[in-house]
Amino acid sequence: MEPLWVRDTWLLYFIVREDDIRQYEEGTLKGYRPWFVHQLFPEEVLYGYKDLEVHILYHIASLTILSQVRYSLKDPNVEGFVDVESLLYEHLPGHVCSCMEDFKRRVTKPFHMNRYLSTWQVILPSQRLRSDTKVYMQNMNETTATEIYSQFKLLLLFYIETASYIDWKDDRWDIFVLSSLHEEILGFATVYRFNCFDRNENKWSTKQRVRVAQFLIFPCFHGKSFGISLLDAIYRHYLETDCMEINVESPCKAFQTMRDVIDTKNCLQLERRLGYLPSVEEIRNEWKITRKQAFRCREIVCFSRLQEEEVNAFRLQVKRRLYLEYGEQMASLDSVAARKEYLWQLYEEIEETYRNVWKRVIEE
Repeated sequence: MEPLWVRDTWLLYFIVREDDIRQYEEGTLKGYRPWFVHQLFPEEVLYGYKDLEVHILYHIASLTILSQVRYSLKDPNVEGFVDVESLLYEHLPGHVCSCMEDFKRRVTKPFHMNRYLSTWQVILPSQRLRSDTKVYMQNMNETTATEIYSQFKLLLLFYIETASYIDWKDDRWDIFVLSSLHEEILGFATVYRFNCFDRNENKWSTKQRVRVAQFLIFPCFHGKSFGISLLDAIYRHYLETDCMEINVESPCKAFQTMRDVIDTKNCLQLERRLGYLPSVEEIRNEWKITRKQAFRCREIVCFSRLQEEEVNAFRLQVKRRLYLEYGEQMASLDSVAARKEYLWQLYEEIEETYRNVWKRVIEE
């Protein structure tokens, strides 16, 4: 039997509307391929199966999961064989449905999300963002938080390249759940709180740094600004606490763009209040973001307002910064022409990114 690419054999389905189960059975419901599979399958291929299909159905409103593994032939004696069903049950919660009849029976039973979320802190949507969502926050030590996390943790490995499961026994982990007004979970994020050492006082501070570690909007809800609503709620929650800094762990390009949009909007909001474009330190102190991120969003605002005669000076300023930032890569190039070309490519990427961010700032 030929080895199979894992991504070609797995499909994830999100059951949102009542009609979605019928569409799934008819083969018309859209399924989503995993983006990353290397954490479960380092070689990204499977051996010992023929005509393998793995379907995982998530019923968003009741937290019910159906796992279906189909194949025409399985040979566990093949070298490199991995038992897909056993692997799935290691990563999915213990009460997963194994047949469609059981799945239908469970999802039609009355289910009240309040059973999980009634003790959670509610963060209402910002007036400047969409009003059809709300965010719930809880410490991961709480049983309901670990239950919700365990339902969806496998999705983290599929959609976040460097994801790993968190230690929910550590009480410095918080979880934020984005929900529709009908109590359907749209996505979630986990945040870690660090204690800070005050070098001036030579002692541990009561303030904390927080880091957004995992952030996931379910694929069926992408492109609807739900991510901005969730990240904005996280910001607002920690700004109300004695927080020293809000950071993000290894953001991907799409997340960085979303982060840029929020931070740039916040920079503009501070500008309206102060009556002038705030400095990097003023932005940082107001919104508790890192110095690098404060500089970046301020630079985006400056870029959006460039006059024709100011473009060259701005370009030179950015190139000087990029030359220092990418010094090692520059040194590895064997000619001045190659370094100039690489520097120009870096600048063009920055310019394109800033244009895209500013366009979203205006539109959203």
